[in-house]
Amino acid sequence: MKRIFLMSTVILFFSSAAFAGDITSNRAIKEFFKEQTNLRIAEDSIISYKATLNELSLKVIQRCIELVKKDDRKTILKRDVEQASEEVFRRAPMNIDEIMEKIKPLSIIELAELNKKIKAYADELLEQRKE
Repeated sequence: MKRIFLMSTVILFFSSAAFAGDITSNRAIKEFFKEQTNLRIAEDSIISYKATLNELSLKVIQRCIELVKKDDRKTILKRDVEQASEEVFRRAPMNIDEIMEKIKPLSIIELAELNKKIKAYADELLEQRKE
């Protein structure tokens, strides 16, 4: 178990050094944006976008490592990448603490509106249960 973690850490360290820590090149980002938008992209935008890609990619990789270790394997499988991506990109529902972090910046008026919508949804679910 420790060996897998150590190997993964070494691989991550050396692969990031070999690739300068970037998931992709500035040129690839520039071309991708051009193809998708037919607009130019500023150099600082490329750097910002690449930093986001790197951060998200590392989170997916780290979660993959956890899944591999949990199953006592040495290979990251497609299912690991899919599950890790699902968790990192939050296609799955947020937990209550995550929801609270999103709610905290709301004004009192927005909170009152949210409260009404939550109550209406709860009432709807109770009605469905009765049927």
